Amino acid sequence: MSALPFVPPSCGQAASDRIEIYSSASLDASVYTCPQHTDEVSLTVMAGGLTPHPVRMPPGTTRCCGHVYVYPTGAFGNER
Repeated sequence: MSALPFVPPSCGQAASDRIEIYSSASLDASVYTCPQHTDEVSLTVMAGGLTPHPVRMPPGTTRCCGHVYVYPTGAFGNER
């Protein structure tokens, strides 16, 4: 899979939010963030012409701040 058009912070703290990243046509990636980095990542996503949608992490889900999942069928994946 290809990389995001920006580098998210990776402080390694426990993530409290998942920011879904949408292009005009699809859900392309999710970036997991701690409370200190949620706004920063959302602003960076918007500056890149994409749409962020922050959601709270569901109970029992654990990720570190900066973890990224690129959907293989999205704009940044290689299975389009």
